[in-house]
Amino acid sequence: MSRLSLDMTARVTSMVFVGPRLCRNSEWVDQLESVLQFPHAVVVAAAAIAKCPRWLRPLIAPFMQETRRIHQIKKRMGVLMAPVLKERAAYPSSKASLEDYSDLIHGAIEESDGKAWSPMTQVEYQAELAQFLTNVIFDLCVCPSYIESLRAEWEQALEIADGKMTERSLSQLYKMDSFLRESQRLSPLVLLSVKRCVTSKVVLSNGQILPRGSSISIPLYAMNRGPNIFSEPDTFDGQRFLNLRNEEEVGKEHNDSRPTTKWGLLDLHPQVNINFGYGKHVCPGRFLAVNEVCAIFSLHSLIFENDATLTPAS
Repeated sequence: MSRLSLDMTARVTSMVFVGPRLCRNSEWVDQLESVLQFPHAVVVAAAAIAKCPRWLRPLIAPFMQETRRIHQIKKRMGVLMAPVLKERAAYPSSKASLEDYSDLIHGAIEESDGKAWSPMTQVEYQAELAQFLTNVIFDLCVCPSYIESLRAEWEQALEIADGKMTERSLSQLYKMDSFLRESQRLSPLVLLSVKRCVTSKVVLSNGQILPRGSSISIPLYAMNRGPNIFSEPDTFDGQRFLNLRNEEEVGKEHNDSRPTTKWGLLDLHPQVNINFGYGKHVCPGRFLAVNEVCAIFSLHSLIFENDATLTPAS
């Protein structure tokens, strides 16, 4: 299932980033899958380089195995992209002439001002996206009772949108949004979030001192399962956030001064949702990631064609 999720996210993400030609190119997809360890390799290489004297780091970095492998794949991806970029460059750089290309290459050409653009942007979050999708599908297999309601909601959204899948129709899938966030709550992709380095001495309200240079983070796993935040935190409830959203909407009817919702998958809140980070360093690709997962999940056979179950062996 993880392999299937990886292939689906690779192709859908490629459609958004580099257009239909490359997203259907098996060699391009294979290259993406082989470089999905890119973020991990960067972390490992950075940790190894940090052990060396600062003046020696630029000399050692080019010879590290992780660094060399990344550069090899970047070079190959550049070769595959060359014909597409050449075709795009043949058109005048005006919006009217490129309106048929709704992908990142289009935007990059318009905004680059002649600077080079790297396709590696795509792989930096793709591995985590595939893992998120895998977790969601497994949760649906474990809890197949949600399939019918999710299917009905999606069919209704399509009917309202005249059969078209749009960003607006995806944003109205509140049951699916709740199911996805519950899956993310119980199976976060990282244990720690909002990692920061203390730049100057900080004294907390309880008297605890954070010395300059220390690293701090928020325990995301513990926060997502906090009994003071969520009732029955270790139990999967696909409608948990839908119910919380509805309760908040009822409260708004009696008090318009209440804050906006904090229970949606993309609604970040320092007390209940930092799965995508928080503050100015929040994940900038979260909107694309959520829309991709919703689209793939909605069109998956688990929703439309077959009910889902897990065999005892799995």
